[in-house]
Amino acid sequence: IPTQEDWLGHKRPVDGDPFYQDFDLETAYRNFYGKTHAEAFALFVDNAIHYQEDVFWMPERCIGFYLLAYVHYMDSELSHGDSDGANCFFGLVEFRSVDIRNGHPEVREAVIRTLRRVGQAQEWYGADPEHYGSFAARSEACLALLGAA
Repeated sequence: IPTQEDWLGHKRPVDGDPFYQDFDLETAYRNFYGKTHAEAFALFVDNAIHYQEDVFWMPERCIGFYLLAYVHYMDSELSHGDSDGANCFFGLVEFRSVDIRNGHPEVREAVIRTLRRVGQAQEWYGADPEHYGSFAARSEACLALLGAA
């Protein structure tokens, strides 16, 4: 579980404000700090589109731990029909691709496996291609960003 130093130690606080007025980081910290993998997984089950946004803003030291919970949610039966959760997974990978590519190999490989599966499961997620575009194409683009295409 990421420590407070993992959350706040990546930057030196300015004027005693450990979040630098970074409200996105503050929200991510409030929602995820101290959470186990199982507790984070439960957040994604409850509302993946809401909580995935927090992963966007997490420090590099925290993203791998909590991204794995999102990956496990996307791979679970509980994500069936969650078109928004699946769509946002692509956006998160696009946004944090450098951290994922350069981070822990286990996290990178898990993301790659899930991208390949989600890319082929658009109908399972209930994601209308007219609204979400092609999951297969988005998956391939994300895989290329991770050096796995």
